[in-house]
Amino acid sequence: MINLRVVTTSYTKGVREWDTEKEFWKIEPTAGPCANEDRNLNGTLDSGEDANGNGVLDPRNVATFSGNVETTEESNDSVTVGRITTDERGYADFFVVYGTEFGHWATVSLTAETQTTGTEGSQSRAFGLPVAQEDVEKQDEPPVGEISPFGDGASC
Repeated sequence: MINLRVVTTSYTKGVREWDTEKEFWKIEPTAGPCANEDRNLNGTLDSGEDANGNGVLDPRNVATFSGNVETTEESNDSVTVGRITTDERGYADFFVVYGTEFGHWATVSLTAETQTTGTEGSQSRAFGLPVAQEDVEKQDEPPVGEISPFGDGASC
């Protein structure tokens, strides 16, 4: 059994602009990277967590799992927690999934933990959410997420 956890750790505000030299829609940040305001990841706006003063926690978690992952009751608006069972070789396949509009605008942290008789292990990786090349290579077709889903303001 592997316990999985994915959380959006930071986000960027801005717009995409066509890069005539490289021929793709690149991001032009106006603010960020902006840190996740939910410091204790409980999904609730607690005292001192609303850094930008807009009355909500930014960002909400934008990623989840697909495959044979069972999402648990520990999940909330800030973190997705799941469990997956390994096969006889100790392997398990799953995917981190997210809306196309969040590609290039958010960074997530994925943690996998396992516990076996008397030992436990944990491994985490942070990564920016990628976009498919074909989604950003046509000048006449602005991509989904042309404006960051977090806005284009000048501050976090």
